[in-house]
Amino acid sequence: MGFGQIKPILVPEPPEHGGTVTSLAWQRKDPNRCSVFLDGAFAFGLHVDVVSAHGLRPGVVLSIDACVAVLQEDVYHRALKRILGYLAYKPRTEKELQDRLRRLQVDVSTSEQVMQKVRAMHLVHDALYAEEFARGRLRAYGPRRVVRELVQKGIPEALAEKTVVRCNPHEDPDEHMAQLVEKAYTRYRTESNPRLRSQKTIRYLMRRGHELERIQAALARIAR
Repeated sequence: MGFGQIKPILVPEPPEHGGTVTSLAWQRKDPNRCSVFLDGAFAFGLHVDVVSAHGLRPGVVLSIDACVAVLQEDVYHRALKRILGYLAYKPRTEKELQDRLRRLQVDVSTSEQVMQKVRAMHLVHDALYAEEFARGRLRAYGPRRVVRELVQKGIPEALAEKTVVRCNPHEDPDEHMAQLVEKAYTRYRTESNPRLRSQKTIRYLMRRGHELERIQAALARIAR
């Protein structure tokens, strides 16, 4: 599997006719999972909650339909584990989590069940995510770019705009813009044509998400 690809959650094939549980064994790599043996042979692994919920123990007979049911129920626990691992690196938006679940090839019902769980655990909060993201990005980029990036991550545009305004770390936006323009203008000091130098300055700052009107106003003050 190539870099950046997500390994989907696959449901194993149960024995063709089901079978009788002969033993259960806790897995070494994950104490929350249990290996189920039917008719003396390993059949599949299940989360311990699934084992408990279905009262699985030696002697219990599982039909093929029962095997399919417990395996599908187990997908929820496997998907939740993958999502919790994804959240461990950094905060995520609801859209990012839903996109990850789709890439895991989880069905819609299970996906919503996982989302309900992470919401109940207070592990996903778009407003808090937007605030943390905006505070970091506004140190280097303009408000327009940060709003655009938040929207791309699934944050509603109205919330993105409100958050960027609230989180702007610069007490005097005009003074900050003047400093940015002066620094960018100096960046192109080897350009002998003043008009081209100004155009390059404008394009550079617009790529970083700053508004054209404010750039031009600051640039006009420098050119005086």
